[in-house]
Parts: sequence; structure tokens; C-alpha cells
Amino acid sequence: NPQQLTLGDVPEVWGHRRDLWTWWPDARIEGYLVYPITSIGAGLHFEFAGDAFEMLFAGHDAKITWVADGRYMATSLIETTLDNGVTGAPLSATNRFVRFEFGSRAVRRVSVYGWSAQGPCAVAIAANDQLRAWDRSGEASFCAMADSYAGGNGLHWRNGPFWEAAALLGIAHLDIDAIGGTGYARVATNLQTSDPSNAFAGRLANKVLAKPDLFLTAGGLNDNNSMSAVDANGNVIYASPAEALAGFNAAVTGYYTELRAALPNCVLVATGPWAPRQSTPTDPIAQSKADTIQAALQAAGGPWVFLDNLNGGWANSAGAGTTQGGAWQTGTGNSAAPAGDGNADLYLSADGVHPNQAGVVYLANRLATELRAALQAL
Repeated sequence: NPQQLTLGDVPEVWGHRRDLWTWWPDARIEGYLVYPITSIGAGLHFEFAGDAFEMLFAGHDAKITWVADGRYMATSLIETTLDNGVTGAPLSATNRFVRFEFGSRAVRRVSVYGWSAQGPCAVAIAANDQLRAWDRSGEASFCAMADSYAGGNGLHWRNGPFWEAAALLGIAHLDIDAIGGTGYARVATNLQTSDPSNAFAGRLANKVLAKPDLFLTAGGLNDNNSMSAVDANGNVIYASPAEALAGFNAAVTGYYTELRAALPNCVLVATGPWAPRQSTPTDPIAQSKADTIQAALQAAGGPWVFLDNLNGGWANSAGAGTTQGGAWQTGTGNSAAPAGDGNADLYLSADGVHPNQAGVVYLANRLATELRAALQAL
């Protein structure tokens, strides 16, 4: 409503990330200036008295996770209209209200996590209904630094297994930084991944501004610690395997040193590199990366948790740990070409690298289960 206060009229707006929200300088819908929150994904939390409300999504391709009183209101990520659970047209139209109907009037605590090309920017309610602020800023927050494994939709969430894991842990706030093909150090795959600013350390300054309570780093799959390498323009990144090893080790150590200095009280969590194609025994190159990551995490100082996805188990800075469980990703096949030798037949997509939706959910469950046990033992 142009006659009411908008984000454009107030000097500052604070959210769970504890930094300043910014707004688009000139986003208009049918001539009206609107202020989308973010296209990356916004969690909107409020108490609502009524039986239905509507939310305006700027841009196109809305995707929604809807939670009320701690329960999912749909069986999966909402990407289409739903009439009593029956899917209809995709929510692909530009600048549209989406209506959420409960079917009965009550007071509920509602969370709507929404994504679209520009983001959610308004909530509409009936004249006799009420919408009140629900301040969740004091609840735990979780940041994940990752590669393309943070992409792809899970069952209820976007952004790979990390949103799903956060929800299983009861964490309402998650911030994700993910660029496909990247890692702790420069990677020679393309010009984007060979740019130092796209390596994990190059993206860290913006992430620590949120001052999360828990910071998870999942990388190493794309990293090179064993071969000479040149970038897409032919520039030498590593002149020899020894340089690659030294470069990776230095990047990992520097990353965790910087991370701990920026977040002295945060619980730092790391996994080893993902292993979409199992090697038995564990591939020595992958194991050496995991060993470097765990050593750097330990040297940075607690509190920390290392999740050993290559072999199973976990360790934490309190000296607790377990070696049970086995490798998270097993087998040499994928969902399009099963090999009958592991869970990759169920959980790995046809590209042979990334998890499918079932795999995202599976990895989220492993993350949440192992991390919960490790956190409780700190």
C-alpha cells in the first residue's frame, strides 16, 4: 500500500542475519514501487490470526517452503498451485500474489521461506485478520560455505542438503554461499573457479558479517592437491604436483585461521570432500584432503566439529568422537546406470557427480544426525 510505511521509508531494517537489509532501487509492479527483500531466499516469520493470507512475489518462478506451528503445510517444496494436495500450474508467472489457505481460522505462528527472481515483497491479509511480528532473531543461525553440492532442491527446501539439515536441527536461519566448481583454493576448471575471489577464503568476509552461531564448510571435491594445473587462459596455477599440494594446504590453513579470528565463539564444522564415486579403500588423495581440513580446523581452535563423510564418524574439540557409520556415499553407479554396489544407485543423479533429490535428503539426514550427536558432546 503506497500510503503505508514501506522499506523505502525507514532508515534501516534488521533481520536475523544481523546486518542491514537493502532494497532494490527501482522495482515496480504495475507502476507501484515495491521493495523485494532478496532473491536468494528470505525467511519471513509472523503470528497470523485468520484463515488465509497472500504473499506478493516479485519477478517470476516462485518457490516456497511453508511452515505453521512447527509443521510443514505441504509435502514438498511448493513450486505449483496446490488444491488439497493436487498439483496444478507452476508458480512461474511474473509478479503475482500466492494465496495460502489453512481451511480454518486460528492464531498460528507462520514461517514462509520464499524464492523468486526478485523475491517476496508484500503480505496481504483480510480486514478482520491480524498479522503480528514474530521475532526469531534470538534463535540459532547457521551459515554454509560450499560448492555445487549446495545446489539442487531437496524435498522441502532449495539449496541442497544444508537447508534440509538445518530444519532437522531446528535451526530457523540459514545463510548459504555456494559457487559450483569451487573449493578452498583456486581451481582450474574455468575462469570463474580460477579467480581467487571465488575460492572459499575470497567469499568469507561477507559471510562472517552475519555472525552465525554455527558455520559449516563443505568443500574439497573440486580442489587439486596432486597435479600441475593451468587456467582456461593457459596461465599456470600450479607448476607441479608439489605446488598443488602446498597451495591447497596453505589455502585450507589460511581459511580456518581467518574464520576463527572473525568468529571466535562460533562452532566451526567441516566435512571432508564429497565422494560421489566410492573408492575402496578410501582414495588416498581424497583422504589427504580430509586430513588437511581436519588438522587446520583443529589448529584454529574450538569449538569445532569434523564430520568424516569419507569413513563415517565424527570428532569434536571436546575430545569426543565416533568411528561408526561407514562412508556416506557408496558404490560406483548412479540412478541412471545402477551398478548394484552401493547407495549411489539410489542417491546419485545421472551426471555421476551430484545427488538427486533423494540424495539431497539422504545427505541432509546424515549431516543432521552426525552433527547433532557431535554438538551434544561438546
